[in-house]
Amino acid sequence: LFLDGDVSSITNAFESEFDGDAYVVPGSKSLYVEILSADVHKGRGLVELCRSQNVPPSRCVAIGDGDNDTEFLDMAGFGICMKNGSGGSKAVANVVTEHTNDEDGVLRTLRQLEESGELRFSCVDATGVDDIDAIDGTD
Repeated sequence: LFLDGDVSSITNAFESEFDGDAYVVPGSKSLYVEILSADVHKGRGLVELCRSQNVPPSRCVAIGDGDNDTEFLDMAGFGICMKNGSGGSKAVANVVTEHTNDEDGVLRTLRQLEESGELRFSCVDATGVDDIDAIDGTD
């Protein structure tokens, strides 16, 4: 639903109207409100993806900036909110970046976490090796 007015008051009006039967959240831009089935959100999508890939959500990193990312950030093992993120997404994130999306905050934060040892990138190749260092021969 595209808006022409105060997003917060419109979101509140829809929440009251649906009375818990729908998930109503401001979009990442203040131009629209998302109205979904009450059990549909990015966090549920993460859980379903993890289940299909046999990966626990606790091993996942999620990055977001809007109120529509709160469950996603909360359900991941490590939630990263952008500096310019909403108050709701900042509240559930493990880390708030030092930079905004427009300042390459995602890339800068992932590099910083990797360099500090807090985040280690790994991958699985065709042989089933689950270690990037073993794949590139540096380990």
